Amino acid sequence: MMTALRAAILAALLFPAALAAQDVTITARDGALEIVGTMRGYDGEVYRVETEFGLLTVDAQGVVCAGPGCPDLTAFVAEAEVAGAASIGQGLFQTLVAGFAEDHGLALSLARDAAGDVTQTLSDTGPAGARVLVRLHHRPGTSDAGLAALDAGQADLALARRVVAGNPRGRVLALDALVPLVARGNPARGIALPDLGGVLTGAVTEWGPLGGDAGVPLRLHLFAADTGLLARLFDLVAPGHTPALPAGAVAHASAADLADAVARDPDALGVGLYSAMGSARPLPLTGDCGIAVVATPHALKTGDYPLGAPLLVYTPPRRLPRVLRDLVSWVSTPAAQRAVRRAGVIDLGAVETAISGQGARLANAVAVAEGAEGLAELQRMAALMAATRRLSITFRFDDGSATLGAQSRGNLDDLARALEAGTYAGREVILVGFSDGTGPAGPNRALALRRAEAVAAALRAAVRLPSDALPRIVAESFGEAMPLACDDTALGRLVNRRVEVWLR
Repeated sequence: MMTALRAAILAALLFPAALAAQDVTITARDGALEIVGTMRGYDGEVYRVETEFGLLTVDAQGVVCAGPGCPDLTAFVAEAEVAGAASIGQGLFQTLVAGFAEDHGLALSLARDAAGDVTQTLSDTGPAGARVLVRLHHRPGTSDAGLAALDAGQADLALARRVVAGNPRGRVLALDALVPLVARGNPARGIALPDLGGVLTGAVTEWGPLGGDAGVPLRLHLFAADTGLLARLFDLVAPGHTPALPAGAVAHASAADLADAVARDPDALGVGLYSAMGSARPLPLTGDCGIAVVATPHALKTGDYPLGAPLLVYTPPRRLPRVLRDLVSWVSTPAAQRAVRRAGVIDLGAVETAISGQGARLANAVAVAEGAEGLAELQRMAALMAATRRLSITFRFDDGSATLGAQSRGNLDDLARALEAGTYAGREVILVGFSDGTGPAGPNRALALRRAEAVAAALRAAVRLPSDALPRIVAESFGEAMPLACDDTALGRLVNRRVEVWLR
Protein backbone atom coordinates (compact mmCIF):
# COMPACT_ATOMS: atom_id res chain seq x y z
CA MET A 1 0.00 0.00 0.00
CA MET A 2 1.14 3.52 -0.71
CA THR A 3 2.24 5.98 2.01
CA ALA A 4 -0.80 8.22 1.44
CA LEU A 5 -3.08 5.25 2.08
CA ARG A 6 -1.34 4.44 5.36
CA ALA A 7 -1.71 8.07 6.45
CA ALA A 8 -5.41 8.05 5.61
CA ILE A 9 -5.90 4.80 7.54
CA LEU A 10 -4.21 6.20 10.61
CA ALA A 11 -6.42 9.29 10.38
CA ALA A 12 -9.50 7.12 9.99
CA LEU A 13 -8.59 5.24 13.17
CA LEU A 14 -8.19 8.52 15.02
CA PHE A 15 -11.41 10.10 13.64
CA PRO A 16 -13.85 7.23 12.88
CA ALA A 17 -17.04 9.25 13.42
CA ALA A 18 -16.17 11.72 10.67
CA LEU A 19 -16.13 8.94 8.07
CA ALA A 20 -19.05 6.81 9.19
CA ALA A 21 -21.50 8.25 6.65
CA GLN A 22 -19.39 7.51 3.57
CA ASP A 23 -20.41 4.92 0.97
CA VAL A 24 -17.47 2.51 0.50
CA THR A 25 -15.07 0.66 2.71
CA ILE A 26 -11.77 -0.40 1.13
CA THR A 27 -9.96 -3.20 2.99
CA ALA A 28 -6.61 -4.80 2.28
CA ARG A 29 -6.97 -8.50 1.48
CA ASP A 30 -5.05 -9.43 4.63
CA GLY A 31 -7.44 -7.28 6.68
CA ALA A 32 -4.65 -5.18 8.13
CA LEU A 33 -5.61 -1.88 6.51
CA GLU A 34 -8.93 -0.13 5.90
CA ILE A 35 -10.21 3.19 4.62
CA VAL A 36 -13.71 4.59 4.31
CA GLY A 37 -14.77 7.16 1.77
CA THR A 38 -16.82 8.10 -1.30
CA MET A 39 -16.10 6.30 -4.57
CA ARG A 40 -15.14 8.90 -7.19
CA GLY A 41 -14.16 6.60 -10.03
CA TYR A 42 -12.88 3.27 -11.24
CA ASP A 43 -10.87 2.90 -14.45
CA GLY A 44 -10.67 -0.87 -14.62
CA GLU A 45 -7.50 -0.97 -12.54
CA VAL A 46 -7.66 1.49 -9.67
CA TYR A 47 -10.26 3.03 -7.39
CA ARG A 48 -10.31 6.77 -6.76
CA VAL A 49 -11.76 7.33 -3.30
CA GLU A 50 -12.50 10.71 -1.73
CA THR A 51 -11.77 10.70 2.00
CA GLU A 52 -11.79 13.33 4.69
CA PHE A 53 -8.07 13.57 4.06
CA GLY A 54 -7.94 13.82 0.29
CA LEU A 55 -8.43 11.81 -2.90
CA LEU A 56 -6.67 8.43 -2.76
CA THR A 57 -5.82 6.12 -5.66
CA VAL A 58 -5.92 2.43 -4.70
CA ASP A 59 -5.02 -0.63 -6.76
CA ALA A 60 -8.25 -2.62 -7.04
CA GLN A 61 -6.38 -5.93 -7.23
CA GLY A 62 -4.94 -5.54 -3.75
CA VAL A 63 -8.11 -4.67 -1.82
CA VAL A 64 -11.74 -5.63 -1.24
CA CYS A 65 -14.44 -3.00 -1.76
CA ALA A 66 -17.69 -3.08 0.22
CA GLY A 67 -20.63 -0.69 0.11
CA PRO A 68 -23.16 0.75 -2.34
CA GLY A 69 -20.54 2.79 -4.18
CA CYS A 70 -18.44 -0.24 -5.22
CA PRO A 71 -18.40 -0.89 -8.97
CA ASP A 72 -18.98 -4.26 -10.61
CA LEU A 73 -15.43 -5.23 -11.56
CA THR A 74 -16.49 -7.84 -14.11
CA ALA A 75 -18.91 -5.53 -15.91
CA PHE A 76 -16.66 -2.46 -16.11
CA VAL A 77 -16.73 -0.61 -19.43
CA ALA A 78 -14.65 2.50 -20.02
CA GLU A 79 -16.86 5.33 -21.25
CA ALA A 80 -14.68 7.90 -23.02
CA GLU A 81 -15.70 11.35 -24.21
CA VAL A 82 -13.72 12.49 -27.27
CA ALA A 83 -14.16 16.21 -27.90
CA GLY A 84 -12.55 18.78 -30.15
CA ALA A 85 -11.87 19.49 -33.81
CA ALA A 86 -14.50 17.85 -36.00
CA SER A 87 -12.04 17.80 -38.91
CA ILE A 88 -9.87 15.38 -36.89
CA GLY A 89 -12.51 13.35 -35.08
CA GLN A 90 -14.76 12.64 -38.03
CA GLY A 91 -11.94 11.36 -40.21
CA LEU A 92 -8.45 10.69 -38.89
CA PHE A 93 -9.21 9.73 -35.29
CA GLN A 94 -12.04 7.36 -36.12
CA THR A 95 -9.75 5.74 -38.70
CA LEU A 96 -7.06 5.38 -36.03
CA VAL A 97 -9.51 3.74 -33.62
CA ALA A 98 -10.47 1.27 -36.36
CA GLY A 99 -6.78 0.54 -37.01
CA PHE A 100 -6.16 0.03 -33.28
CA ALA A 101 -9.03 -2.47 -33.12
CA GLU A 102 -7.70 -4.37 -36.13
CA ASP A 103 -4.13 -4.40 -34.81
CA HIS A 104 -5.26 -5.72 -31.39
CA GLY A 105 -7.82 -8.26 -32.60
CA LEU A 106 -10.77 -6.34 -31.17
CA ALA A 107 -14.28 -6.14 -32.56
CA LEU A 108 -15.42 -2.64 -33.57
CA SER A 109 -18.98 -1.42 -33.92
CA LEU A 110 -20.24 2.05 -34.75
CA ALA A 111 -23.50 3.73 -33.80
CA ARG A 112 -24.83 7.16 -34.70
CA ASP A 113 -27.39 9.00 -32.56
CA ALA A 114 -30.16 11.34 -33.66
CA ALA A 115 -27.79 14.33 -33.53
CA GLY A 116 -25.31 12.56 -35.80
CA ASP A 117 -22.72 11.98 -33.07
CA VAL A 118 -20.79 8.72 -33.39
CA THR A 119 -19.98 6.13 -30.71
CA GLN A 120 -17.29 3.54 -31.46
CA THR A 121 -17.40 0.43 -29.28
CA LEU A 122 -14.39 -1.86 -28.91
CA SER A 123 -14.96 -5.40 -27.62
CA ASP A 124 -12.67 -8.25 -26.73
CA THR A 125 -13.84 -11.39 -28.54
CA GLY A 126 -12.51 -14.05 -26.18
CA PRO A 127 -13.60 -17.69 -25.78
CA ALA A 128 -16.21 -16.63 -23.20
CA GLY A 129 -17.87 -14.30 -25.71
CA ALA A 130 -17.63 -10.62 -26.52
CA ARG A 131 -16.82 -8.26 -23.64
CA VAL A 132 -17.09 -4.52 -24.21
CA LEU A 133 -13.88 -2.73 -23.25
CA VAL A 134 -14.57 0.88 -24.16
CA ARG A 135 -17.15 3.10 -25.77
CA LEU A 136 -15.72 6.21 -27.38
CA HIS A 137 -18.36 8.93 -27.64
CA HIS A 138 -17.29 11.44 -30.29
CA ARG A 139 -18.51 15.00 -29.67
CA PRO A 140 -17.31 16.96 -32.72
CA GLY A 141 -16.78 20.68 -32.29
CA THR A 142 -13.76 22.98 -32.34
CA SER A 143 -10.21 22.75 -31.03
CA ASP A 144 -10.89 25.39 -28.39
CA ALA A 145 -14.10 23.69 -27.21
CA GLY A 146 -12.34 20.35 -26.93
CA LEU A 147 -9.45 21.76 -24.91
CA ALA A 148 -11.87 23.62 -22.63
CA ALA A 149 -13.87 20.42 -22.07
CA LEU A 150 -10.68 18.56 -21.20
CA ASP A 151 -9.63 21.25 -18.71
CA ALA A 152 -13.10 21.16 -17.13
CA GLY A 153 -13.00 17.39 -16.70
CA GLN A 154 -15.82 16.91 -19.23
CA ALA A 155 -13.72 15.06 -21.82
CA ASP A 156 -11.17 12.26 -21.71
CA LEU A 157 -9.44 13.11 -24.99
CA ALA A 158 -9.32 16.42 -26.86
CA LEU A 159 -8.54 16.67 -30.57
CA ALA A 160 -6.96 19.93 -31.67
CA ARG A 161 -5.13 21.68 -34.47
CA ARG A 162 -3.50 23.92 -31.91
CA VAL A 163 -0.13 23.46 -30.25
CA VAL A 164 -0.66 24.56 -26.65
CA ALA A 165 2.64 26.02 -25.46
CA GLY A 166 3.87 24.45 -22.24
CA ASN A 167 1.37 21.57 -22.34
CA PRO A 168 3.35 18.29 -22.35
CA ARG A 169 0.25 16.10 -22.75
CA GLY A 170 -0.25 16.71 -26.47
CA ARG A 171 0.69 13.90 -28.86
CA VAL A 172 1.00 14.52 -32.60
CA LEU A 173 -1.21 12.18 -34.65
CA ALA A 174 -0.37 13.41 -38.14
CA LEU A 175 1.09 16.39 -39.97
CA ASP A 176 -0.35 19.27 -41.93
CA ALA A 177 0.62 22.88 -42.62
CA LEU A 178 -0.83 26.33 -43.13
CA VAL A 179 -0.10 27.42 -46.69
CA PRO A 180 -0.59 30.82 -48.42
CA LEU A 181 -2.82 30.23 -51.46
CA VAL A 182 -3.63 32.18 -54.61
CA ALA A 183 -5.49 31.46 -57.84
CA ARG A 184 -3.55 29.93 -60.72
CA GLY A 185 -3.74 33.20 -62.65
CA ASN A 186 -2.35 35.33 -59.82
CA PRO A 187 1.15 36.64 -60.70
CA ALA A 188 2.53 36.36 -57.12
CA ARG A 189 5.47 33.97 -56.82
CA GLY A 190 6.05 34.07 -53.09
CA ILE A 191 5.28 35.94 -49.88
CA ALA A 192 7.58 36.95 -47.01
CA LEU A 193 6.54 36.11 -43.45
CA PRO A 194 6.59 39.78 -42.34
CA ASP A 195 4.30 40.66 -45.26
CA LEU A 196 1.93 37.82 -44.33
CA GLY A 197 1.90 39.16 -40.79
CA GLY A 198 0.98 42.59 -42.16
CA VAL A 199 -1.92 41.05 -44.08
CA LEU A 200 -3.21 39.32 -40.95
CA THR A 201 -3.09 42.45 -38.82
CA GLY A 202 -4.73 44.63 -41.48
CA ALA A 203 -1.61 46.67 -42.25
CA VAL A 204 -1.51 45.33 -45.83
CA THR A 205 -4.79 45.50 -47.75
CA GLU A 206 -3.71 45.59 -51.42
CA TRP A 207 -1.34 43.72 -53.71
CA GLY A 208 1.11 46.60 -54.27
CA PRO A 209 3.25 46.00 -51.13
CA LEU A 210 3.39 42.30 -52.05
CA GLY A 211 4.87 42.94 -55.49
CA GLY A 212 1.55 43.05 -57.35
CA ASP A 213 -0.28 45.88 -59.05
CA ALA A 214 -0.58 48.98 -56.88
CA GLY A 215 -4.11 49.84 -55.85
CA VAL A 216 -5.56 46.37 -56.50
CA PRO A 217 -7.48 45.31 -53.36
CA LEU A 218 -6.44 42.09 -51.73
CA ARG A 219 -9.39 39.85 -50.88
CA LEU A 220 -8.38 37.81 -47.87
CA HIS A 221 -9.73 34.35 -46.96
CA LEU A 222 -8.94 32.83 -43.56
CA PHE A 223 -10.22 30.16 -41.20
CA ALA A 224 -13.01 31.00 -38.79
CA ALA A 225 -11.84 31.93 -35.30
CA ASP A 226 -13.34 28.86 -33.62
CA THR A 227 -11.43 26.34 -35.77
CA GLY A 228 -8.21 26.78 -33.82
CA LEU A 229 -6.32 27.34 -37.06
CA LEU A 230 -6.66 31.12 -36.97
CA ALA A 231 -5.08 31.14 -33.51
CA ARG A 232 -2.30 28.85 -34.75
CA LEU A 233 -1.64 31.18 -37.70
CA PHE A 234 -1.44 34.28 -35.50
CA ASP A 235 0.83 32.46 -33.02
CA LEU A 236 3.27 31.73 -35.83
CA VAL A 237 3.11 34.83 -38.03
CA ALA A 238 1.75 37.64 -35.85
CA PRO A 239 2.67 36.78 -32.25
CA GLY A 240 1.40 39.25 -29.70
CA HIS A 241 -1.69 40.12 -31.74
CA THR A 242 -5.13 38.87 -30.75
CA PRO A 243 -6.36 36.35 -33.34
CA ALA A 244 -9.11 38.17 -35.23
CA LEU A 245 -10.33 38.50 -38.79
CA PRO A 246 -9.19 41.76 -40.41
CA ALA A 247 -11.94 43.98 -41.81
CA GLY A 248 -13.34 42.55 -45.01
CA ALA A 249 -11.77 39.11 -44.62
CA VAL A 250 -13.94 36.09 -45.40
CA ALA A 251 -14.05 33.34 -42.75
CA HIS A 252 -14.30 29.66 -43.64
CA ALA A 253 -14.99 26.66 -41.42
CA SER A 254 -13.82 24.25 -44.11
CA ALA A 255 -10.33 24.09 -45.64
CA ALA A 256 -11.80 22.81 -48.90
CA ASP A 257 -14.26 25.72 -49.12
CA LEU A 258 -11.45 28.21 -48.44
CA ALA A 259 -9.25 26.77 -51.19
CA ASP A 260 -12.13 26.71 -53.68
CA ALA A 261 -13.01 30.35 -52.98
CA VAL A 262 -9.39 31.44 -53.50
CA ALA A 263 -9.03 29.41 -56.70
CA ARG A 264 -11.99 31.28 -58.26
CA ASP A 265 -10.69 34.79 -57.50
CA PRO A 266 -7.45 36.10 -59.12
CA ASP A 267 -7.20 38.89 -56.53
CA ALA A 268 -7.66 36.62 -53.51
CA LEU A 269 -5.06 35.56 -50.95
CA GLY A 270 -5.93 32.77 -48.56
CA VAL A 271 -4.17 30.78 -45.88
CA GLY A 272 -5.41 27.21 -46.10
CA LEU A 273 -4.20 23.71 -45.34
CA TYR A 274 -1.62 21.74 -47.29
CA SER A 275 -3.94 18.72 -47.11
CA ALA A 276 -6.79 20.60 -48.82
CA MET A 277 -5.33 23.00 -51.39
CA GLY A 278 -7.70 21.94 -54.17
CA SER A 279 -6.95 23.78 -57.40
CA ALA A 280 -5.47 26.83 -55.63
CA ARG A 281 -1.72 27.45 -55.99
CA PRO A 282 0.52 27.48 -52.90
CA LEU A 283 3.00 30.33 -52.47
CA PRO A 284 6.56 29.67 -51.22
CA LEU A 285 7.65 31.58 -48.13
CA THR A 286 10.42 34.01 -49.08
CA GLY A 287 12.72 36.46 -47.35
CA ASP A 288 15.36 39.12 -47.93
CA CYS A 289 18.12 36.50 -47.71
CA GLY A 290 16.88 34.83 -50.89
CA ILE A 291 15.82 31.50 -49.34
CA ALA A 292 12.40 30.25 -50.44
CA VAL A 293 10.70 27.60 -48.29
CA VAL A 294 8.15 25.31 -49.94
CA ALA A 295 5.63 23.07 -48.18
CA THR A 296 6.33 19.43 -49.06
CA PRO A 297 5.64 16.19 -47.18
CA HIS A 298 9.35 15.90 -46.35
CA ALA A 299 9.55 19.51 -45.12
CA LEU A 300 6.56 18.84 -42.87
CA LYS A 301 8.14 15.66 -41.46
CA THR A 302 11.41 17.44 -40.70
CA GLY A 303 9.70 20.58 -39.40
CA ASP A 304 11.70 22.63 -41.91
CA TYR A 305 8.53 24.31 -43.17
CA PRO A 306 7.80 26.99 -40.56
CA LEU A 307 3.97 27.04 -40.70
CA GLY A 308 3.34 23.51 -39.47
CA ALA A 309 -0.17 22.74 -38.21
CA PRO A 310 0.00 19.23 -36.72
CA LEU A 311 -3.09 17.28 -35.68
CA LEU A 312 -2.90 16.46 -31.98
CA VAL A 313 -4.66 14.52 -29.26
CA TYR A 314 -4.44 15.88 -25.71
CA THR A 315 -4.89 13.79 -22.58
CA PRO A 316 -5.94 15.00 -19.11
CA PRO A 317 -3.58 15.18 -16.12
CA ARG A 318 -5.53 12.35 -14.46
CA ARG A 319 -5.00 8.66 -15.17
CA LEU A 320 -6.94 7.20 -18.09
CA PRO A 321 -8.25 3.60 -18.31
CA ARG A 322 -5.69 1.18 -19.69
CA VAL A 323 -7.40 0.74 -23.06
CA LEU A 324 -7.25 4.51 -23.65
CA ARG A 325 -3.63 4.68 -22.54
CA ASP A 326 -2.83 1.85 -24.94
CA LEU A 327 -4.65 3.65 -27.76
CA VAL A 328 -2.76 6.92 -27.21
CA SER A 329 0.57 5.07 -27.05
CA TRP A 330 -0.27 3.09 -30.19
CA VAL A 331 -0.80 6.13 -32.43
CA SER A 332 2.93 6.51 -33.11
CA THR A 333 3.48 2.89 -34.15
CA PRO A 334 4.07 1.84 -37.79
CA ALA A 335 0.60 0.23 -37.87
CA ALA A 336 -0.95 3.51 -36.76
CA GLN A 337 0.95 5.44 -39.39
CA ARG A 338 -0.46 3.16 -42.07
CA ALA A 339 -3.91 4.15 -40.80
CA VAL A 340 -2.88 7.82 -40.99
CA ARG A 341 -1.97 7.40 -44.65
CA ARG A 342 -5.35 5.74 -45.29
CA ALA A 343 -6.98 8.85 -43.83
CA GLY A 344 -5.23 10.97 -46.48
CA VAL A 345 -2.93 13.05 -44.27
CA ILE A 346 0.84 13.05 -43.80
CA ASP A 347 2.12 10.38 -41.42
CA LEU A 348 4.98 10.60 -38.95
CA GLY A 349 7.04 7.79 -40.48
CA ALA A 350 10.74 8.59 -40.70
CA VAL A 351 12.42 8.67 -44.12
CA GLU A 352 16.08 8.89 -45.06
CA THR A 353 17.63 11.31 -47.57
CA ALA A 354 21.07 11.00 -49.13
CA ILE A 355 23.25 14.00 -49.97
CA SER A 356 22.01 13.83 -53.58
CA GLY A 357 18.55 14.84 -52.35
CA GLN A 358 19.75 17.83 -50.33
CA GLY A 359 20.80 20.20 -53.07
CA ALA A 360 18.79 23.19 -51.86
CA ARG A 361 20.20 22.85 -48.34
CA LEU A 362 23.74 22.73 -49.68
CA ALA A 363 23.07 25.77 -51.88
CA ASN A 364 21.92 27.69 -48.78
CA ALA A 365 25.08 26.59 -46.97
CA VAL A 366 27.28 27.81 -49.82
CA ALA A 367 25.46 31.14 -49.88
CA VAL A 368 26.20 31.92 -46.21
CA ALA A 369 29.79 30.60 -46.06
CA GLU A 370 32.15 33.48 -45.28
CA GLY A 371 35.92 33.60 -45.59
CA ALA A 372 38.43 30.80 -45.17
CA GLU A 373 36.90 29.64 -41.88
CA GLY A 374 33.43 29.45 -43.39
CA LEU A 375 34.73 27.52 -46.40
CA ALA A 376 36.57 25.05 -44.17
CA GLU A 377 33.44 24.45 -42.09
CA LEU A 378 31.41 23.94 -45.27
CA GLN A 379 33.92 21.38 -46.54
CA ARG A 380 33.85 19.54 -43.21
CA MET A 381 30.05 19.45 -43.26
CA ALA A 382 29.89 18.32 -46.90
CA ALA A 383 32.32 15.48 -46.15
CA LEU A 384 30.13 14.25 -43.27
CA MET A 385 26.96 14.61 -45.35
CA ALA A 386 28.48 12.50 -48.12
CA ALA A 387 29.06 9.66 -45.64
CA THR A 388 25.62 9.85 -43.99
CA ARG A 389 21.90 9.96 -44.71
CA ARG A 390 19.62 12.48 -43.05
CA LEU A 391 16.69 11.04 -41.13
CA SER A 392 13.54 13.15 -41.31
CA ILE A 393 13.28 13.12 -37.51
CA THR A 394 14.33 16.58 -36.29
CA PHE A 395 14.32 18.17 -32.85
CA ARG A 396 13.28 21.72 -32.12
CA PHE A 397 12.72 23.57 -28.87
CA ASP A 398 9.86 25.78 -27.77
CA ASP A 399 10.70 29.43 -28.42
CA GLY A 400 12.95 30.80 -25.68
CA SER A 401 13.02 27.42 -23.93
CA ALA A 402 15.13 24.30 -23.53
CA THR A 403 11.91 22.24 -23.70
CA LEU A 404 11.31 20.11 -26.78
CA GLY A 405 8.19 21.02 -28.76
CA ALA A 406 5.21 18.64 -29.10
CA GLN A 407 6.37 17.10 -32.39
CA SER A 408 9.94 16.77 -31.09
CA ARG A 409 8.81 14.99 -27.91
CA GLY A 410 7.06 12.44 -30.09
CA ASN A 411 10.14 12.24 -32.32
CA LEU A 412 12.33 11.38 -29.33
CA ASP A 413 10.05 8.53 -28.30
CA ASP A 414 9.71 7.27 -31.89
CA LEU A 415 13.48 7.25 -32.45
CA ALA A 416 14.08 5.50 -29.12
CA ARG A 417 11.58 2.75 -29.98
CA ALA A 418 13.12 2.36 -33.46
CA LEU A 419 16.58 1.93 -31.94
CA GLU A 420 15.22 -0.66 -29.50
CA ALA A 421 13.65 -2.56 -32.39
CA GLY A 422 16.98 -2.63 -34.26
CA THR A 423 15.67 -0.52 -37.14
CA TYR A 424 19.05 1.19 -37.49
CA ALA A 425 21.20 -1.67 -36.20
CA GLY A 426 24.89 -1.35 -37.01
CA ARG A 427 24.63 2.35 -37.77
CA GLU A 428 25.92 5.35 -35.88
CA VAL A 429 23.39 8.02 -34.85
CA ILE A 430 24.82 11.51 -35.23
CA LEU A 431 22.81 14.35 -33.68
CA VAL A 432 23.81 17.50 -35.53
CA GLY A 433 23.10 20.91 -34.03
CA PHE A 434 22.40 24.03 -36.08
CA SER A 435 21.73 27.63 -35.01
CA ASP A 436 20.33 30.79 -36.49
CA GLY A 437 22.73 33.32 -37.98
CA THR A 438 22.46 36.05 -35.35
CA GLY A 439 25.63 36.65 -33.37
CA PRO A 440 29.20 35.40 -33.86
CA ALA A 441 29.71 32.05 -35.57
CA GLY A 442 31.83 30.51 -32.77
CA PRO A 443 29.31 30.95 -29.93
CA ASN A 444 26.51 29.85 -32.27
CA ARG A 445 28.34 26.63 -33.03
CA ALA A 446 28.98 26.01 -29.31
CA LEU A 447 25.33 26.63 -28.44
CA ALA A 448 24.16 24.28 -31.18
CA LEU A 449 26.54 21.61 -29.89
CA ARG A 450 25.13 21.92 -26.36
CA ARG A 451 21.62 21.40 -27.74
CA ALA A 452 22.76 18.36 -29.72
CA GLU A 453 24.44 16.93 -26.61
CA ALA A 454 21.26 17.50 -24.60
CA VAL A 455 19.17 15.60 -27.16
CA ALA A 456 21.79 12.83 -27.24
CA ALA A 457 21.58 12.46 -23.46
CA ALA A 458 17.78 12.40 -23.57
CA LEU A 459 17.82 9.79 -26.33
CA ARG A 460 20.23 7.53 -24.45
CA ALA A 461 17.97 7.76 -21.40
CA ALA A 462 14.87 6.97 -23.46
CA VAL A 463 16.27 3.82 -25.13
CA ARG A 464 15.40 0.81 -22.98
CA LEU A 465 18.46 -1.30 -23.76
CA PRO A 466 21.46 -2.45 -21.68
CA SER A 467 24.36 -0.03 -21.95
CA ASP A 468 26.44 -2.56 -23.91
CA ALA A 469 23.64 -2.90 -26.49
CA LEU A 470 23.05 0.83 -26.86
CA PRO A 471 23.78 2.12 -30.40
CA ARG A 472 26.58 4.64 -30.73
CA ILE A 473 25.05 8.11 -30.36
CA VAL A 474 27.27 11.16 -30.85
CA ALA A 475 26.76 14.92 -31.06
CA GLU A 476 28.12 17.26 -33.74
CA SER A 477 27.55 20.90 -34.60
CA PHE A 478 27.80 23.17 -37.62
CA GLY A 479 26.16 26.23 -36.08
CA GLU A 480 24.75 28.64 -38.66
CA ALA A 481 26.24 26.77 -41.64
CA MET A 482 22.96 25.52 -43.15
CA PRO A 483 20.02 27.93 -42.79
CA LEU A 484 16.57 26.70 -43.79
CA ALA A 485 14.85 30.09 -43.65
CA CYS A 486 15.78 33.74 -43.45
CA ASP A 487 16.69 35.10 -40.02
CA ASP A 488 14.62 38.25 -40.53
CA THR A 489 11.74 36.89 -38.40
CA ALA A 490 11.54 35.10 -35.06
CA LEU A 491 9.86 32.17 -36.81
CA GLY A 492 12.67 31.89 -39.36
CA ARG A 493 15.26 31.88 -36.58
CA LEU A 494 13.26 29.24 -34.69
CA VAL A 495 13.24 26.97 -37.76
CA ASN A 496 17.01 27.36 -38.14
CA ARG A 497 17.66 26.37 -34.51
CA ARG A 498 17.42 22.61 -34.65
CA VAL A 499 19.07 19.25 -34.02
CA GLU A 500 19.02 16.87 -36.99
CA VAL A 501 19.55 13.11 -37.07
CA TRP A 502 22.15 11.77 -39.50
CA LEU A 503 22.88 8.05 -39.87
CA ARG A 504 26.27 6.58 -40.77
